[in-house]
Amino acid sequence: HKQYVTGGSPHRSVCQVACHPSKDEVFLSACDKTVLIWQLQPQNSQSVPENSAKCIKAFVAHTQYPVFFAKWSPTASYVISAVRVTGPDSLERMPTKDSIIKIWSVDNARVVARLVGAPSQQPVNAVTLSRCSSMVAMSSPNKMCSVWKVEWFNTLEPDDGGIPEDGEWQPKEITPHSTFYTDGVPKHVSFSHGSSHLAAACDTLLQVWRIPSRDPVLEFMTRFKITCLDWSANPDRDSGQILAGDDSGRVYLLKVNNVEEDPKDFVEN
Repeated sequence: HKQYVTGGSPHRSVCQVACHPSKDEVFLSACDKTVLIWQLQPQNSQSVPENSAKCIKAFVAHTQYPVFFAKWSPTASYVISAVRVTGPDSLERMPTKDSIIKIWSVDNARVVARLVGAPSQQPVNAVTLSRCSSMVAMSSPNKMCSVWKVEWFNTLEPDDGGIPEDGEWQPKEITPHSTFYTDGVPKHVSFSHGSSHLAAACDTLLQVWRIPSRDPVLEFMTRFKITCLDWSANPDRDSGQILAGDDSGRVYLLKVNNVEEDPKDFVEN
């Protein structure tokens, strides 16, 4: 087993890591307010330390708030990041043109899109991507979960180049695809295997809706607080299963009918 040392400040905790979709030697990490992309260094000279990695890109995701979520797009042309904003007082200090969730171009380390709308200006509990990375969900303490649809297969660069006469770069703005209102504060969110359903865990309550109709399909109450959840898909494609764990050590396996299809493949231009 090899340990690869990436360097950086020893006083900053790494809160997120993600492997590159196709390159074993490339990965990303997030710590404090920055997302870093690393590449393992070939040991072709004595000047390269054994098992070392070099930072090849760095995105300052926010100047005020720490990053807690960072993932690659399906073909790694983009990185999506989210910052932890915990209360209305913090949101008031956020610049009007800023956003909790941003999409970055890996080529030029520039923000190419922002997820906007009323839900994006709420404190955030959790962010997740669908399995095919075509949808992003965010839950907030204001008893809502919002879903944005990201069309990775279409370029995210603005059609007009995004640079007006004053020279300031203007990212695209993506508005919510659907908004779901929960009966409690949602701490965990998860998409079904085919992105047709969304599940949210609100303390001891698990709720499931269809996307985009927002029709409720399941409510399940536990005795103890739900701490994690995940979806699976049955081979017959006519139903799905949700796996949830609580803080008593119990694990629940729940069947949801009419969960459809395997995830679709999205290819970027």
